[in-house]
Amino acid sequence: MFKKAMPETEKAGRTKNRGKAPVDNLCNTSSALKMLYIHALFILVIIPVAFTTFKRNKLWQDELLLWEDVERGSPKKGRGYTALGVAYFDKGDFDKAVTRHLTALKLNPDLVEARINLGNVYSKQGRLDEALKEYRIAVELSPGNAKAYNNIGNAYYDRGEFGEAINGYLNALRLKPDLPEAYYNLGNIYSKQGRSDEALQAYRMALELKPEFAEAHSNLGNFYLSQGKLKEAEDEYLAALRLKSDSEKAHYNLGNIYAKQGRLDGALQEYEIALRLDPGYAEAHNNLGSVYFSQGRLDEAIGEYLTALKLNADFVEAHTNLGNAYKKKGLMDKAKEEFEIALKLRPDFIPAQKAISSIDSKSQTYESK
Repeated sequence: MFKKAMPETEKAGRTKNRGKAPVDNLCNTSSALKMLYIHALFILVIIPVAFTTFKRNKLWQDELLLWEDVERGSPKKGRGYTALGVAYFDKGDFDKAVTRHLTALKLNPDLVEARINLGNVYSKQGRLDEALKEYRIAVELSPGNAKAYNNIGNAYYDRGEFGEAINGYLNALRLKPDLPEAYYNLGNIYSKQGRSDEALQAYRMALELKPEFAEAHSNLGNFYLSQGKLKEAEDEYLAALRLKSDSEKAHYNLGNIYAKQGRLDGALQEYEIALRLDPGYAEAHNNLGSVYFSQGRLDEAIGEYLTALKLNADFVEAHTNLGNAYKKKGLMDKAKEEFEIALKLRPDFIPAQKAISSIDSKSQTYESK
């Protein structure tokens, strides 16, 4: 029932969503809880965190106004431009962020924070080679800059080059042994590699250094969940939400815990909160649909699966779950169509194979009577 055993994590500073892995699905059962497991997709997401060189305590709108004013008042000072670039980054206006950082570097090519922040924007845009180039220049300009090494690790992480990523994080810790984000990012990789003891140690070190590190609590929760330690996982997700109540992924992951425990009302509530925070969260729509399915609310389940597919047309588990809902309603042609789409996208997806075989065998049974 889990599409992926990877938690919702962050690299130090900036957040990015990680991929999802497959889940076990389908088969008929009379138990509502078992139906939920059979038809649900539960995905734990990893978010790496990257550093910016500016720390902010205000809303980005306030900072945007502040740094625009600084830019007008000091048009030849690079730091004002890169600070404005960070504010645009927080707003999600990446093109303007790039322009401001490039202007800062035109005025001062040796401005390390502009190099790092420009690398962060490129990384967010998926321009990883350009991001690495900026981080490496930052390291050349400032060889003792642990945060630049951390971000080099992040860029390699995003490229799936985990060996190089680990080297980046270890270099960061060599320079700054009390850098919690580097431990946190190591935990993410070790968890992904199945190095459980090292992952646990890394997450615990991150939290020892920074107890208020919400993302580390969330990812430690994911780690515990992957180990089947539901109570410990729940405690970590709740700790994360006490620190950062608007984390849609922590709400989503907590919903997965409640679903796994059979606490369907709690799961439903957490998925709904996650979707209020991020209406475009396809996995949460899918899982909410699975809760509805288990409660016999088939029309609502179908609505959620369709929404998930509108957001991600290649969502194999959602196609399969939608097929199950149609099958439950007796709409066999529609059900078969969804299973066939799922198998076209992923030919070896066993739940869809079993589901379509079930329809075919029933059809043959009726024909032989």
